[in-house]
Amino acid sequence: MKRQPIVKTLSLATAAALTSAVNAHAGEIGHYNRGILNIRDYLMSDPGFYGVIYVGYGFWTQQIQGAVAWCPTAVVLPLTYEINGNKEDFDLTPGRNITLNWGISQFLPPKKDGSLMLELGSAGYDTWQITSDSGSNADPVRDQVQAWRSFLWPA
Repeated sequence: MKRQPIVKTLSLATAAALTSAVNAHAGEIGHYNRGILNIRDYLMSDPGFYGVIYVGYGFWTQQIQGAVAWCPTAVVLPLTYEINGNKEDFDLTPGRNITLNWGISQFLPPKKDGSLMLELGSAGYDTWQITSDSGSNADPVRDQVQAWRSFLWPA
């Protein structure tokens, strides 16, 4: 059975955990026999208004992201550190966040001839606010959110 290229091997679900980290290997600093190491730095602006509806959060964010992917069992671990700017029209600077996206999947051949392939895996994320909000409108609670999903489907 012929080996698939790494980006195709990651599958849609596992690649969702890696969204911008691998992105056709742009920004990678190392590409090894079966893995990728990728480091990026982003500056995201507040999009503001869309017609009459405000769609932004009112602040800029800088994201520093590192990611590792390993195959043939697809293991993906992007880690993102967020530095938030001051919120417009409020005395508030949101605290810094760290997010770990993760995914793992394995192709399974239920038929020995390879005519049918299944993919078994799990993907998710964990986000933690690691510094407190500041300003007179600051909330003393540090936010966190986690989610994951497992899957088994035809590849």
